[in-house]
Amino acid sequence: MAFGLATREALRMADIAQDMYEKSIKVIVKLSPALLEKVEGMDDQLDLLDKEIKLYITKVSQKVLTEVESKREIAILTLVNDLENIGDIIDKNIMELAKKMIDQGLRFSAEGQKEIIDFHAKVGDNFEMAVTAFATSDTDLAWKVLKNKEKLGNMERELKTAHIGRLHLGLKESIDTSSVHLDLLSNLKRINHHISNVSYQIAGISGKGEE
Repeated sequence: MAFGLATREALRMADIAQDMYEKSIKVIVKLSPALLEKVEGMDDQLDLLDKEIKLYITKVSQKVLTEVESKREIAILTLVNDLENIGDIIDKNIMELAKKMIDQGLRFSAEGQKEIIDFHAKVGDNFEMAVTAFATSDTDLAWKVLKNKEKLGNMERELKTAHIGRLHLGLKESIDTSSVHLDLLSNLKRINHHISNVSYQIAGISGKGEE
């Protein structure tokens, strides 16, 4: 297939993005400046691969493509673009929240931290499923990713409500970390939005909806 090399490089980019995603929660929990710096460096790798893959696809697509090749081209470009966006969310948003926690000596409440870790894990599972659906062109798996998008959106709203409940109880950790907690949940939801985008292509429908 004309896009075999691009597919392999896109999957390499996905590996880096997933590793970056997994490390991001460790930064939040451990509040490690060294690990934070490592995660920020991984975003540079994503940016470089993003440019290289798009340049390669531009050259390959100058010839007439079959319908299958055209669909694959769109799927690759969608994945690469969304992986780059995920990297930016982690680097420019989540790592900035981590810096705020480190600088101000903030800690989540035990319950709040558990909720964030659980939500991060479920989004991570959907991430893995979406990449597998892309790699194997598995439409059934792609549909599962899309169904999970709604479930995780509902979960995010429930977790925000639970956090507000802790604020009403006057828990100091919840009050101190409220803006970070809510922003982190929102950013994880945004990441899941980008995770889902490529599955729209694999499932054969156009992406829609907001982050």
